[in-house]
Order: sequence, then C-alpha cells, then structure tokens
Amino acid sequence: MKFALLGADVESLRLAAAALAAGHEFSWPPGAAGAAPHPENAGDCPGDSWEDLLDPESADAIIVGRGPGGDDARARQVQELARLERPMLVTFPLFSSVLTYFEIDMARTETDAVLHHYNPLVESPVLGEAADWVANGHPELGSVEQVVCTRILADRSRD
Repeated sequence: MKFALLGADVESLRLAAAALAAGHEFSWPPGAAGAAPHPENAGDCPGDSWEDLLDPESADAIIVGRGPGGDDARARQVQELARLERPMLVTFPLFSSVLTYFEIDMARTETDAVLHHYNPLVESPVLGEAADWVANGHPELGSVEQVVCTRILADRSRD
C-alpha cells in the first residue's frame, strides 16, 4: 500500500514507522518514497503542496498527525480529504476544539469516507481488564458504578 503522511506528531510518526516495517511505502511528502518520514518533512510543506493528496493516485491512505500547521489549516485539509473520500488514519487529539470534530464528522458522513482515529490505549491489556470490570464487575469489589479519570497537566494554561 502507498501511504502519505500529513503532519508529524509522536503517534503519526509511530504509525508511519509501523507501516514501513510492515512493508508498505510512502509516496508523500515529496522525497519520502521508501524512506522513514521525519518530523521536518512530514507533510507540512510550504504552499499548497498538500493538495497533491486530493488525487486518489497520490496514495492509498493518509496518516494525519497534528503537525505545526495549526487547527484551522488542518481542519480544512481533513474536511476536504473527507469530502473526496480519501481514507485517513488520524491521531488524537488532532484539534483543540470539540466543535471541529463535529464539522469533520459532518463532512465524513456526507460521503461515507473512511476516517479512523489511532488510539494506542486499545493495545493496552489494562484497558481490556478495565472494560471487563465495567461489563461484569470487579472480582473482589463487585459491580462498577463509576469510572473516573484524572489527567495531570504540567501546563494548565488554556493552550
């Protein structure tokens, strides 16, 4: 399969490396054919070169990461790719606003485009055990009434 990488973040680069290890190739960004994409050239090329990805011949699927381009530019790109039914695997969080996800989903549902998000927690055995506790109760404590998650942030500013 030919992949493209639009935007670099930790997860998108990890997905790109896994695709290469599985024997797939990268056709975009320019110059990435057969090589591992690097953060400095991972789909945030100057100008409108990302629009090459609108052509179905450019790649079979697109891995989309957050990248340095900003929410508005990335949202416009993902919406346009979804409207043209380009298959995408996106990292999470891709945008800082929940509203943007609704806009993307509206564009996706108009065409039934394939758009999946990558969640590394799915691979965690702890998540499977916790899901079993919620469904069947904890073996020693009984039924699970509530699940609470606390996420500590080093930077608590709005950004």
